[in-house]
Amino acid sequence: MEVLKALEAVASNTRSEEFVKRQTFEITDWECGQHLTDPQLQNNSSGVVGAEMVSKLLRDAHSVDIMKATLNSLLASVTNLQEAFRVHVDPIIAKLSKGFASLPDELIAPIFEYACIEVGTKQAVWLSHVSRDFRRIALSEAELWTTLDSRARRDEIDAYIARSRETDLNVIVKVTPDDCDEDLRPFFTTCFDLAPRLKSFSITAVMDEMNPFNLALSNGLMDPDNGNVVLHHLEELNIFQYKKDNDRLTSGNYAFGDFSPSWDAPVLHTIRCRNYIPAPTASAFAAITSFNLHISLYSRADVELLNWLLEFLESTPTLQDLDVEMADAEEYNFMDVSNTVTCPSLLSLQLRISSMRLPEETGRILAPFMESLYMPKLERLSFSAELNYRDLVNRLMYDFSDFISPVIKALLPHPLHHTRLTSLSVAIAAQLPTEFQSTWLQSSKMSSRMLVIPLDRIPFVETLSLTTIFHPTFTGNKLERPSGPGSYQTNRSCALREVRFRACDYMAIWQLQEMVHSLKEFGAWDGLEKFVIEDCSSVAPDRALEAVGPERLSYTSNLA
Repeated sequence: MEVLKALEAVASNTRSEEFVKRQTFEITDWECGQHLTDPQLQNNSSGVVGAEMVSKLLRDAHSVDIMKATLNSLLASVTNLQEAFRVHVDPIIAKLSKGFASLPDELIAPIFEYACIEVGTKQAVWLSHVSRDFRRIALSEAELWTTLDSRARRDEIDAYIARSRETDLNVIVKVTPDDCDEDLRPFFTTCFDLAPRLKSFSITAVMDEMNPFNLALSNGLMDPDNGNVVLHHLEELNIFQYKKDNDRLTSGNYAFGDFSPSWDAPVLHTIRCRNYIPAPTASAFAAITSFNLHISLYSRADVELLNWLLEFLESTPTLQDLDVEMADAEEYNFMDVSNTVTCPSLLSLQLRISSMRLPEETGRILAPFMESLYMPKLERLSFSAELNYRDLVNRLMYDFSDFISPVIKALLPHPLHHTRLTSLSVAIAAQLPTEFQSTWLQSSKMSSRMLVIPLDRIPFVETLSLTTIFHPTFTGNKLERPSGPGSYQTNRSCALREVRFRACDYMAIWQLQEMVHSLKEFGAWDGLEKFVIEDCSSVAPDRALEAVGPERLSYTSNLA
């Protein structure tokens, strides 16, 4: 029954059968199939294997037999289920189709356009084959035919180009380890022949150890042969790279042979990348305003990924929005910052670090990265970290304040150099094992889990959002009023107006009371206008109201 539940869960989250058909499952995708790549078998000319390998082979072969029998049984069952549904669904679809076909063309056309976005490039072709009326509407809408896919047949690409008329085009390139330059060259040539119409260019590359370089990004393919080209309408460039196995990415995987296109793109404003850092020498990238990067730090020591990123940022003076996600942080060795990079136009920085170990990654990654950035116009700073829960379990008896509070200090830029920073969001979480959750909630341990927010480091922040499994508290300069101890002056250097706590599932009521007290103690309470508690299941609304007061409290819960 667990197999059925898992299959139904996957199916409910998959929108298109076409997406499923495009998936390829290799022998090595199976855990037991990976044993077939064992050197004992690959380099065995005598045909003799050890007893342990024989045992593995026989066990895995038996598992494969069981899986095949199970899949055959599932196929027979789901076929019967499909037929049972068709008895009821087909008449409904027939009625709906008649009603849909009776709609005016002005309504059908935008529905077609939405369907093509949701399902994919083939949808336009399918719609044009339903009926004469549908074909007439589909062919009249040039927007339905604006996506050129490198995996499509040549006649299909030609049809899309013709039917899109003069509308801007979106290019999708998919590269596998089996592709070579000559396979892709005709498609790239076609695309650059249409250079004035290109609006977006998306490249997805799946590589293996034998083909470490993304062939689609070689200068020979991405630079056309007919001289200088200007992509007048290109607004968005996406470059996503994956590996078929878990081997480490090398410097060649990231650099792509120093790919630096000679073409110009005056309105290219958005670049999204996965495991690829654009070359700082490319003039085509110099005017972007938005850069999104997902990068795995699971790399060899010779790869200075973050320094490459800083070099690229230095070459983009118009950049306004930067979104960086760092995965596999526990594998990164060290970041040696050589200089400070100025981002003169940057307004928003989002930084996410997964599998973060404390305190190692604070000093190896977070602190040197933030210290290397000078962002005089920064207005919004968002940071989230998924902690390695094993560290928390192993250090249960330690004072976590020594590990977690330095994260905040490392994150915050110098306030005197970043006077426009008015919005700060911090999320530090971990997926705690069930058996560990009750231990984490023990009040006797809580004093060692304080997450200290220094108010003197965020004097211009007006909105503060926190999501954490730790105990937030505030520090600053304490100035008592003349009326006596316990009566505090308003902190004129604190601009805080709104505090938000989101999904702080381990926050106890006494912690909330201490947070309110610390805000009062350091003069930030009087200026506070709103105190929001959202989806914090451990704090009851009546107790929150008692601790915060009705003037400021906003309590919401979207939990089922």
